[in-house]
Amino acid sequence: LTPTSYKGTWTDAKTGKQRHFDLKRVAQYDTAQLEQDRKQARAAQINLGDVDLNAGITSARAPYDTLKLTGHAKPVGKEIGNATVAYQMWQDPRTKFPYPRLTRHPDPQVMQRINYLLEQRHWQKSLGALDCKATAYTSANPMAGTLGGFDEEDVKVTWLSRALMTVTESGSLDCGGAHPYNHFDVYTFDLLRGEYLDWNRVFDAYVPGKRTFGGEKSAALLTLVKQAVDQGPDASKADQHPNQEDCADLWPDYLALGAQAPGALSLSVSGVGHASGACLGTHAQVPFKALTPYLKPGGEAYLVRD
Repeated sequence: LTPTSYKGTWTDAKTGKQRHFDLKRVAQYDTAQLEQDRKQARAAQINLGDVDLNAGITSARAPYDTLKLTGHAKPVGKEIGNATVAYQMWQDPRTKFPYPRLTRHPDPQVMQRINYLLEQRHWQKSLGALDCKATAYTSANPMAGTLGGFDEEDVKVTWLSRALMTVTESGSLDCGGAHPYNHFDVYTFDLLRGEYLDWNRVFDAYVPGKRTFGGEKSAALLTLVKQAVDQGPDASKADQHPNQEDCADLWPDYLALGAQAPGALSLSVSGVGHASGACLGTHAQVPFKALTPYLKPGGEAYLVRD
């Protein structure tokens, strides 16, 4: 081991096979800057469960991870959208699950910023898959050496307009432990500003200044949720269980907002523990037109359909 290199012999504990290695130092993690970025991001968050927006995977902050991920994902499948805005799925052949990128938008700078955020989401999940794959050399648990379920991750674009894009991620991830990580996560992007959406730009969804996990829901949002619950589950899902009636008591604590076709605010259960995992997913929607009495000035710009 020297300041610029590390070489030796690695021995597989299971088989006894040996492999020689000779590594050269190309960069180092700026851990102090990374932690500072995370603190600044958390300080600015109303919802403490939000993504650390300023703590991305970059060559300055995480050079090894950046080298490991750059250039591997390629477009797959057809372009989806219209003449104004569209997306296409991308896939890293090593981790197999697809993730979207914008291919068309009226503002090229917005498209570039949104695609950076989408790439970061894709990279974060790919790192999880590759980390699980690497446990083949360090762990004897049954899932060691697999992609941990990331290869079966279900990623969907539930809404796309020139103003909003909602992406959902769901699946069951398992790389060892007491039980798998069953999840349903909703991410909505502001395609007018090129950033994650602050729902308070559309309507008063969360109480300003209250920093909690999930955000403290406003009276307006609670009213909309109650109206949706009072209407009951969609007739086509009334006989499916668990349905909205079975899971509504998890709101508002585990409420996640998104947008979905044909033009509605989606109400989902997200972030619950393993015991309530069957309720994960979208259980109700509020048509965009029903938001009209609650819209902030300029909020209607986010509810366009093209």
